Amino acid sequence: MKRIALFSMMVGLLLGTAEARTWTVEKDGSGDFTVIQDAVDAASDGDVIAIGPGRYDDYQTVETNNSLFDIYVFVQTDIELSFVGTSPTQTIIGPLDPTIHDNLIFGFACGYGVQISIENLSVENIRDGGVTVYGSLFLQNCRFSAPPSLNADGVSSGLIGGARIENCSFEGLKQGISAVNADGAEIVIEDCEFLNCRTGIYGYTSGARNVTVQRCTFTGQVPSSAGVAFLVQAGGMIADCTFTNCKISLTSSGPLTVTDCSIIRDDGRHAAIIGTGSPLVMERNIFQSNGTVMLIRIYSTHTIRDNHILRTGEGFWVESGGGLDTGLPADFSHNYWGTTDLEAIAAGIWDCQDDPQLLNCVTFEPVADAPVAVEPHSLTGVKELFR
Repeated sequence: MKRIALFSMMVGLLLGTAEARTWTVEKDGSGDFTVIQDAVDAASDGDVIAIGPGRYDDYQTVETNNSLFDIYVFVQTDIELSFVGTSPTQTIIGPLDPTIHDNLIFGFACGYGVQISIENLSVENIRDGGVTVYGSLFLQNCRFSAPPSLNADGVSSGLIGGARIENCSFEGLKQGISAVNADGAEIVIEDCEFLNCRTGIYGYTSGARNVTVQRCTFTGQVPSSAGVAFLVQAGGMIADCTFTNCKISLTSSGPLTVTDCSIIRDDGRHAAIIGTGSPLVMERNIFQSNGTVMLIRIYSTHTIRDNHILRTGEGFWVESGGGLDTGLPADFSHNYWGTTDLEAIAAGIWDCQDDPQLLNCVTFEPVADAPVAVEPHSLTGVKELFR
């Protein structure tokens, strides 16, 4: 019976694959369509839409709840579709001039239950959402960019079916990737680049507690920009990432692990803001700033050790924020501070021992008397062990 059931399942999968169709969209008229939306309207569940070179700036205006939306690719509910471009430099979706729009602008707008895969293309100059999904998303080798004045998002909305986002770039956006109300679905973001975004990755609410960020780079040019921000019980894991002039911001975040990251600033701002009541693990990271390195409000158990906490200016290594309760311990022992001078370290920490109105009392002994191992461990290095 098990063999029959397995055989029937395999036949069903093969038939499903055979029924899927690839629709081609070419600007020069050599494909099935010249407009992406026409291919979407013709497609069935499981189909692939292959998009050739060129800028695709056809859109439709949709009215919902007395609001107007200009949508370049509109995918309605309960369908699985794949979009494959030629490359991010050749297949471009969006207007050359965003000022032509008076309405909200969306690149891909996808309804509830949609399973969408997007590869090898760019979405440009979208004022509101590059890809807005209330389902599941696979995104690979794509580029999202807009002038900062547009306050645009790259990937936004529910992601209630989960997401995998790989080898993509996000530039000039308000939020590169927004994971909100994901219903606990797994969201994996790997090998992506975030440049000049107000927030690179934004996790918000307890529905986004299963977010993994690995091997990503974040470069901030916007004042007070955040590479990753987890708020209101969002959390997960951040590993092997590099942050330049942008911070990690954890405000009332959920359980979170941060390992093998480098957060370095020379713009006088914090490398990390930690304000969490959930379990927190931070190990083998470099936190460095020419301002105050860390601002903390820690309300729960935590493990913060084997890190480099380095100041290159006159700010504090660690500064506690205010709170209703005082005297809560913040254990920063077994970290490397760039010095073993205990008096100097104590003077460089501002906590409840300096001001009784501050929340945390920081303990830092014993200190690491030499740099600890904080080298990022790449996936390539792990693979080499098995060759």
